Amino acid sequence: MNFAGLGTVTKRNTKTVNAASDSPSNRLAVQGEPGNSEAAALARTALRPTVQAGITATKLLAPSFPEPDLGELIKCLLENVAATAKGDLSRAEAMLVSQAQTLDLLFHKLTRQAVHNIGSYPETVALYMKLALRAQSQCRAVAETLHEMKYPRPVAFFQQANIANGPQQVNNGGAAAPQASRVGENQNRPNELLEGIGNGERLDGKATQSTAASHTQMATLGEIDGTTVNSGQGGIKP
Repeated sequence: MNFAGLGTVTKRNTKTVNAASDSPSNRLAVQGEPGNSEAAALARTALRPTVQAGITATKLLAPSFPEPDLGELIKCLLENVAATAKGDLSRAEAMLVSQAQTLDLLFHKLTRQAVHNIGSYPETVALYMKLALRAQSQCRAVAETLHEMKYPRPVAFFQQANIANGPQQVNNGGAAAPQASRVGENQNRPNELLEGIGNGERLDGKATQSTAASHTQMATLGEIDGTTVNSGQGGIKP
């Protein structure tokens, strides 16, 4: 049975799928579990990140590098993953430094290619310089990532505090309901200043007040000396 680069596997009575002893290096032993089918074991193995990375590595290393054993390659990847999970980032740091150095070499190579075409092929110069600057940008990004790993930024946590001048009053629960009802009463109460005295008519400050027709003539009041004061036809006594 061939399965996506996993090689030829065989099934034994112990429900363990193993490769043959004389199998080539591109074959991988798939360990089954009791109660699970062979298809389930193959599916879990195919979706493991280390398995996919190992298969990709064998394709990328050829033909400049001898083809490594797939099982041993995946084993090394598992060791790197376990070390990273424990907090050992030495492997990741070495990888980033190597990538930054490679990108720097690529930047200089592309720049020299651009220099060779200056004065003859301006479009070629522009293309090489574009690629060179892209490699330089990626190199800078890798260096920044490495710096963040070595010297992570401190994280500050701030606790919220309520600061006010003078005492504070907090109304919780049902205390807000009476306040709302009083507000409603104040909003619905008629303004007594706009009501007339006695007859309930509203006063309009904008309307022109006309002079009353009665009491157009006023009699001269007599001298008030504690005695009788004559006012027109009637008299007022103290």
